[in-house]
Parts: sequence; C-alpha cells; structure tokens
Amino acid sequence: MTPKKAASIASLSFEEAYERLEQVISMLEAGELDLDQSIALYEEGMRLAEICEHKLDDAQLQVTKLLSRAENEHAEGAAAGDAPPESTDDDAPAKDSGNRQTPYLTFVS
Repeated sequence: MTPKKAASIASLSFEEAYERLEQVISMLEAGELDLDQSIALYEEGMRLAEICEHKLDDAQLQVTKLLSRAENEHAEGAAAGDAPPESTDDDAPAKDSGNRQTPYLTFVS
C-alpha cells in the first residue's frame, strides 16, 4: 500500500472505513481478482479493520469516561446531602386517577 493510500484511509470516518471494508470483503469473496490484486485488497482490508477497531476503542473509552463522570457527580451530590429538586404541579401524579408514578432518571453502567 502506498503512503498516500494509507494516509487517505487513516483520514476516513468510522462509517466510511467500515463501508469500504465491506466492499473489499465482497470483492475478495467474489474471487475474480488475480493474486496481486487480492493481496493488495487484503492489505487494505486489514488496515481498514485496524482503523475501525481503533475508532471503536476510542468511542468506548469516551463513553466509559462520561459514565464515570456522571457516577462521580451523582455520588458527590449524595455525599454532600443535596436534596432532590422539589416537584412542581406538572410533576405531580393525577389526583383522581390513582396513578402514583414518580418521574426519575436512572443511570445504568
């Protein structure tokens, strides 16, 4: 793979790299290429798979950090004795329906 081709592959978004990887796999599975073309495409496919893996790892790390930050903020608020905000009339359940739902938000890790 030429350095120019490698640089252009590295600049692809995850979606672009994944789409190109699917094309490469289809062409290789079709079996209509000569050996040199197959090797070049296989090399490109390996590079694309590596880029997709790195981008997914980065996204997973970012989500993990966000969840950790949210858990820490929640724990700090609970430790500081912060009371939940008072509900408004809009949050109150209907009096004559007997429905006693309380709105809340849950974070699951």
